Amino acid sequence: MKASILALALPLLPAQELNAQHEHSPYVGLEIVEGTTLTPEELQQLRNGDGMRNALPAELNQHPGPKHVLELADELGLDEEQRQRIGELFDSMRAEAIRQGEEIIVAEQHLTQAFRARAATPDQVVTMTQHLASMRGRLQATHLVAHLATRELLTEAQVSMYDQLRGY
Repeated sequence: MKASILALALPLLPAQELNAQHEHSPYVGLEIVEGTTLTPEELQQLRNGDGMRNALPAELNQHPGPKHVLELADELGLDEEQRQRIGELFDSMRAEAIRQGEEIIVAEQHLTQAFRARAATPDQVVTMTQHLASMRGRLQATHLVAHLATRELLTEAQVSMYDQLRGY
């Protein structure tokens, strides 16, 4: 009797194992958004010109970012000239980051499409991913350079207050 139950159950084991593996896959539920493998949040951040943690080397080392400085303008005691110059810096940085973000989205779409069409070659993948890395590096530089410029517009006391207010 035990042998016949075991014989009936054995064919079911591989299917159960596959289902268990499928349930634990990190890609289950991941959706392809606008022909990319970017998450909806990543797409929105790229389109908004958000920092996406690109400026952490500056932010965590006493180089405040223009967006957060403007948010804390009253607490930092910014004068009108500082507000204006940092506002212009932020607007310029954000416009450039949005432009670069759109370029990254298009490049991600091309990479995804190459695989979807089963047309990706090793050389093409290397070229495309190097291009994407370069684009992402330029986006990071855009944010970091804005942090450098922002620091130049602040006093040491304002930088110290900024770090305190931000919890650094």
